[in-house]
Amino acid sequence: MRRLLEAILILLLPLSVTAQEKLFDVRETLFDLEADHLGNLYLLHADQLIKTDQEGNEIARFSRPDLGMPEIINVYDPMRVLLHYPEFNQVVVLDNRLNLRFPPVDLFSLGFVDVPCVALADENFLWLYDQVKDQLVKLDMRRMQIVFRTPPLTQLLERETEPMLMRSNVRGVFFLMKEGLARFDAMGNWMGFIPASDIDDLHIVDDAWTFSRKGQITRANGYTAQGMSVNSTMEFIHWTTDGQRVYLSDGKSIAVTPLLR
Repeated sequence: MRRLLEAILILLLPLSVTAQEKLFDVRETLFDLEADHLGNLYLLHADQLIKTDQEGNEIARFSRPDLGMPEIINVYDPMRVLLHYPEFNQVVVLDNRLNLRFPPVDLFSLGFVDVPCVALADENFLWLYDQVKDQLVKLDMRRMQIVFRTPPLTQLLERETEPMLMRSNVRGVFFLMKEGLARFDAMGNWMGFIPASDIDDLHIVDDAWTFSRKGQITRANGYTAQGMSVNSTMEFIHWTTDGQRVYLSDGKSIAVTPLLR
């Protein structure tokens, strides 16, 4: 399986390209864009998170300017929307109406001073990367207790790490670094490393890997060993996927490209 995924990420065999359709214009400066599997979009405008439908109609809104600017949105579970505020080292989890599920989690108070990456785990658990100790940590956000730590990533990888982002789903945790992708199962057990340089963003839905590299978006499936290049007429700044479609934004509008199976 590891060699198969390496071949996918390195060779990137293009299959087909589908039509691009404009959805709606964006009235405010867009800082980030995410989508859940129900087709809802999450638009980050400075400290404002706005949830919309496919036509741009607002469903809900959340803002906590006292926490600074959120930089990470995780919406793989639309009932648990994750926001990370790195300036004040805070994590917020929202429900599907963008209401707080519980008070913001202060990572400083738990002894974490440098946390560049976070991702949701199952139920009320959070994955975070403790850069000081170079470990992936699983945190119970209800009890505010650490339930699991990996060995140092440098030890597992046998190389220095440069963290970029972390993604998670029911199958595991995926840690993107400059040199490639580190994989852990849902319990935090080490699964291996996939070399792949220069990837700047990554989304994982089920077993499909969609990632961008040098302005090109590619989708690969771990079971079919096929890669699909998603070409776009838009010079996009932000992008995301719900597994069925790729959403693109140039900061002024949002477009969608269906993914072929």
